[in-house]
Amino acid sequence: DINKTIFLDTETTGLAGGAGTYIFLVGVGYFEGNQFCVRQYFMRDYNEERALLSALNDLLSNFKAVVTYNGKIFDLPLMESRYIMSGMKMSLKNPYHFDLLYPARRLWKRRLESCSLSTVEREILKVIRDDDVPGYLIPEIYFRYLRTKDARAIKQVFEHNLQDILSLVALVSRMCFLVEDPLNNTEYGMDIFSIGKMFDEEKRYEQSTHYYTEALKHNLAEEEVLEILRLSSFAYKRQGKWEEAEEIWKEIIERSRE
Repeated sequence: DINKTIFLDTETTGLAGGAGTYIFLVGVGYFEGNQFCVRQYFMRDYNEERALLSALNDLLSNFKAVVTYNGKIFDLPLMESRYIMSGMKMSLKNPYHFDLLYPARRLWKRRLESCSLSTVEREILKVIRDDDVPGYLIPEIYFRYLRTKDARAIKQVFEHNLQDILSLVALVSRMCFLVEDPLNNTEYGMDIFSIGKMFDEEKRYEQSTHYYTEALKHNLAEEEVLEILRLSSFAYKRQGKWEEAEEIWKEIIERSRE
């Protein structure tokens, strides 16, 4: 249920996590009727942590699922840690957690230099951030704010966090379109192959061989072709389609001789 799903991203005082890392900004987005709403919870100083966590809890209690990017490793464990250290319980208990980093890797790791959110934004969503603050600078910007109480630089952090939330929504939409109808939603053969491999892992071999065949119609590197042929032959074998598998084995042998 999309109306029970919250999109979440945090900005913190450190990128490694740990007991000494605080969350100073939490951005959340959610659908309300036909509108998409975004709230940002900001900790102006360390003594406001409980207030931030309490206000966030009030909102989280309305949702059953959460969408993040690398939140399985970073955002949610850190949030749980901050609630525990503040003597509180997080109201979002055992949510369905959709961490987009993992499907992004399954879909695009073969053709992207990395699957960082910034790379996926640029290459998949075609989003170019103008004057965006790099993530590694965000802790220092917050520490400077704590020292000076000059909030002008923090505005960039809020904008960075907002774009992260909007990108999560756009990325879910992009992934759904691609998985539902890859042939009409990508021009890249390796994307189609990745969809085929997902069906393969679910033992839905008829669909996987279909997409493997479609992927081979694209302009691919020789090692990519051989990988697709190899997996396609295994999928045909598992379906008991020995003649199709044999034809592919012959092609693999012929290509290997060249």
